Parts: sequence; C-alpha cells; structure tokens
Amino acid sequence: MKRRQRVVFHGSNLTLPEGGRLAEALLKWFDKHKRNFSFRWITDPYEVLVVEIMLRKTTARQVDKVWPRFRELFPTPWHLAEASLEEVEEVLAPLGLRQRARQLQEIARTIIEKWGGRVPKDPEKLKRLPGVGSYIAGCVASFCYNMKLPLIDSNVERVLSRLLAKKLSGLSKANAFRLLRRAYLDVAPERDLARFHYALLDLASKVCKPKDPRCDDCPLRGWCNYYNLS
Repeated sequence: MKRRQRVVFHGSNLTLPEGGRLAEALLKWFDKHKRNFSFRWITDPYEVLVVEIMLRKTTARQVDKVWPRFRELFPTPWHLAEASLEEVEEVLAPLGLRQRARQLQEIARTIIEKWGGRVPKDPEKLKRLPGVGSYIAGCVASFCYNMKLPLIDSNVERVLSRLLAKKLSGLSKANAFRLLRRAYLDVAPERDLARFHYALLDLASKVCKPKDPRCDDCPLRGWCNYYNLS
C-alpha cells in the first residue's frame, strides 16, 4: 500500500514537514535525471541574461545548439554591440524570431551606455533593459548573485499549481500567482538556487508534463494535491 506524505498548509504559505524535505527529494531526483545543456551552470551575468532571452519561446535543446557559437563570437557586451545585425541574426537563425538579434544588441548597448558594460545585480535595474521582465531579471539576480527570488515561468507554474491545487481552488488569478510566488520561496533553499530552479524545470519537462503527467514517477507525489486528489 502506497504511503503518502502530505503538505501541511497554514494561511497562505506552503509549510514543509521537517524543513526542506520536498526540496531535498526534488534535488535528489535531479542529480539522477538532470538534463545537460551547454549553457547550464554559467554564472556570468551577461551570459545568463543572453541565454534567458534566447530561451524565451524556444526549447532548451534549440538554444543548446546555438549557444556555444554565440558565446565564441560575442563573449562580451562590446563584441555583441559592435557586430553587424546580420552576423547576430545568422547565429540566432535556428531559434526563429528574427527580432531577437536586434533586441540582444539593444540590451548590450544599453548595458555599455548605462553601466559601463557591467550587468547590474538589482532586478529593478535589469527590468529597464529591452524585453527583460521579472522572470529574466530574477534569473540573473538569483543565478549570479544568489538573491532568493520567485522564478515563475509557465513550467514552474504548472508544477507548483499541481502541488497546491486544493489551496488554489477559488482564488483569483492574481491571488493564485501571489501564492505560487510565496510557495516558491518557501521551498527554495538559501543557496544553490540555480540547481534548485533547474530541478523544477527538468521535473516539468520529464515528469510533470502539461498532458499525461507521469505522477507515479514524481519525487514530489507525496506532497502533491493533484496526485493525492486524483
């Protein structure tokens, strides 16, 4: 008989039994099942910023094919800003969305003009860059400067929404999103934030899929409302 351990809810927060057991289970799974991409584990703010722009509306596998050459040709904001638009478009062509090349060059030039070529650590300053919203700014601040921030994209939203399915029932979209942000911070460790976030992304890709999720293979099933109520 399957033994299920459940999440304990208090108020609007996700409270974990015995500290971070949910995060520990997730990271243990990640160590065995993680995906390996050429852009993972980079810590340079410029590189993280560029990769996150590339990943928008594009699969990680596609970015993995493009990133090594981009990094070789445009290793700094100055290299990117001084290149011709055609050069950048050629490298990024496999990703589609041709406007991405122009946007990246605008970002590089803004970084040079405003901050002397150094990507700022303040998420609010990062959000002033063309096309950079809370998620991308948070990834840079979290992965590069170890700032604990809620990084909610569509994949993480799906995982957390299933974990919290019962708690989210009846909430407005805005209140539900606020709860998801708080839940992310409840679960996230104080250090190694990139590893934790990648673990959530890989779980969403391999197990917690939009359709036909593989719930029996999920390391978080004991805490999951979606699993326990299905």
